Amino acid sequence: MFTRHRSATDRLWRDDRALRRPARLDRQTYWAMLAAGLAVTAALQAFGFRPNLGALTILMVMLQIRRARDFGGGGWWAAAYPLLVLCLLTRPADAAVSRAVLDLAIVGLVALFGAIPGDAGFNRFGPPPRSRPMFRRAQA
Repeated sequence: MFTRHRSATDRLWRDDRALRRPARLDRQTYWAMLAAGLAVTAALQAFGFRPNLGALTILMVMLQIRRARDFGGGGWWAAAYPLLVLCLLTRPADAAVSRAVLDLAIVGLVALFGAIPGDAGFNRFGPPPRSRPMFRRAQA
């Protein structure tokens, strides 16, 4: 009979394990990606662009889901972030105290995800992320 010819892109996406994103994200990579996102946002604002809050929230949730998997929590832990952002957007305009409390809660949640150490070995989400040193010593 006829056999289906697999294209090169078909083989690449199905067979190459290097292109698959890891399910877990270590603390160092979390903070580095968060810093890069804040730098890009600050640069866009410096040039007069207004970053899309929905896109930033989605990116933050994606980071937090992978980070939660590293310490053994499910992705549902990341649901707290969009709920806090939603509360921030729907609060009364004259409630400065609620704004401050919600801002502190968001910063605290981001810091909490970055502070909890990940599981040292395998957990239900797979192997631990490979440790990649940010700075390498120069070889003499």
